[in-house]
Amino acid sequence: MRPRSLHAHRFLGFAPGPRLLFLGAVHGNETCGTRGLERLVGELASGSLQLARGSLTVVPVANPLAYAKGQREGDRNLNRAMMPREAPVDFEDHVANALCTLFAEHDVLVDFHSFHAPGDPFVLVGPNDNEGDVEPFSQAREEEMLAAHLGPQRVVEGWMSAYTSGVRRRRGANADPALLAREFAYGVGTTERMRASGGYAVTIECGQHEDP
Repeated sequence: MRPRSLHAHRFLGFAPGPRLLFLGAVHGNETCGTRGLERLVGELASGSLQLARGSLTVVPVANPLAYAKGQREGDRNLNRAMMPREAPVDFEDHVANALCTLFAEHDVLVDFHSFHAPGDPFVLVGPNDNEGDVEPFSQAREEEMLAAHLGPQRVVEGWMSAYTSGVRRRRGANADPALLAREFAYGVGTTERMRASGGYAVTIECGQHEDP
């Protein structure tokens, strides 16, 4: 039976503060975020860790179908074409609708992933502040400060600019603008959608999938 909902945990501080969202298992075989977030939820629920201010929403398994299968995708890659859909078709469309609602309700997103090959953890950040057409943004300083506090020494930037440059190169100088816009939209994942919703976001790649 296919899942029909997402399981989210919410914690509210008594003092005003930012509204933070944590996601794990956007890709179902990337379980390090899930394990860490389950531990975090347990510590908050027991009172051994206290939320000082603001709010925290934790979704340990953002793609329950892919997670149940133990593979990257359910029907498709959830971390592409992240947008609300009036007529959802595949499982990830339904998840995207739920996640887009959460993005609009929060200020900051941290999305936990892992990768296939051995390597050191790294953080993916968004663009510099800009008023361009691809990914306009005005909170680069806040995002860089968040990345600096997460631990990894390596920071990677420029996903959307590299992706859209590749689309333009493949399609050529005379490509239909509507076609380019559709292909650009496919490159939008969780963090890009969070920025488009008015917040800021980072992806943390925690290491190799099965590395304890």
